[in-house]
Amino acid sequence: MILNKYLGSNYNVAELKEAVYEGEGELTKVAAYAFKEHRELTEVSLPENVEEVGNNAFYNCRNLRKIVFYDKIESFGDGAFRNCSKLDYIEVKRAGGSLRGLKEILLAMSKSVMVSVYGNELFFPHFQPEFQDNVGAKIVAEIMHGAGMNYRECVAREGIDYMKYDGLFTIQKYSMDLNEAVMVCKARLIYPVELKDEKRAEYLEFLVNNKKALLDDAAKNKDSASVTAYIDVGIFDTREAADEACDFFCETDFAEGVNIMIEYRNKKFKKTSIMDMEI
Repeated sequence: MILNKYLGSNYNVAELKEAVYEGEGELTKVAAYAFKEHRELTEVSLPENVEEVGNNAFYNCRNLRKIVFYDKIESFGDGAFRNCSKLDYIEVKRAGGSLRGLKEILLAMSKSVMVSVYGNELFFPHFQPEFQDNVGAKIVAEIMHGAGMNYRECVAREGIDYMKYDGLFTIQKYSMDLNEAVMVCKARLIYPVELKDEKRAEYLEFLVNNKKALLDDAAKNKDSASVTAYIDVGIFDTREAADEACDFFCETDFAEGVNIMIEYRNKKFKKTSIMDMEI
């Protein structure tokens, strides 16, 4: 069965029952331009048996932020997410297929994006191709800016090459934007699939060395989730670091950050009482 045209207009998350279909049985294909111009959509989840998404299927869905699909999808047509400038989260669920469809999307998206692969998140930085003409030699050279293309090469049909992904950080960490490098570190430390001890130490060291910038960004954006994430990955594992973060959030009037740090500090660095010291 083919989904030819989505008709919904009152939902941020797509209601696939509100569509025009062709054929019978399970949905296996999303036709070209099927979701075009649905600017109300922020999230679309495709059913398990979808194997193909047509050209420009989500054309100009300008507020689409998240797409969820199963690894049975083998092909995303040209420009499937053209003009979906806010798309920054892709979730791939396991159904016994491959990651071919995911790689197609990533190669077509030059912007940075967070990807959940079978429940484990990875961050892919942006890339920007530049074409330079050598008129005399009649040669057009492509120069790639950003680390994103190198990271995308870690995705294969069979799965993610985590060793290759982690190996890139040593080379790319200072050429990436700070916020992109931080996102790479956070995701790998929170979802440490096949993460070697030395690479974990490198990611953690980078976050600790840039702790001031992380605290400033969290306070500026009132980002409680990031504060919790930084606690979880271990950048406040000393009393001094926890006190420093708590004081900084006080100075910047980030009340929720202060509360999170106080709760964490009291739990992790309990004061030893006289009774606790008794033998």
